[in-house]
Amino acid sequence: MILYLFLGCLVTTGEQRCNSLATAPERDRCRYQELMALPADRVDEALLLAPTLEDPIVRGAAIVGWVQKNSRSLSQEGGEALCNLLSKNSERTACKRRFSAAHLQR
Repeated sequence: MILYLFLGCLVTTGEQRCNSLATAPERDRCRYQELMALPADRVDEALLLAPTLEDPIVRGAAIVGWVQKNSRSLSQEGGEALCNLLSKNSERTACKRRFSAAHLQR
């Protein structure tokens, strides 16, 4: 029993792993990979993870990429909430267009 408790303490979450990285670009790369690995049914986690990306360019690429990747199975509310995290109005509009045009994707 003690062994299981000890091993449980050794397991780190992705967030802990990314936060422990020394530089912002390393943390952003880690968080980008975590976000892209999330399936569409975990949009709440994506909404929490996306704003932690420090570089606005990386954050924008991650959000747009995730929405585009998951647009077919993403709820309207989830897609719009993620697109609204983008800083520029033109980025938000382009993101929403990609999301709403899921039926046109192959």
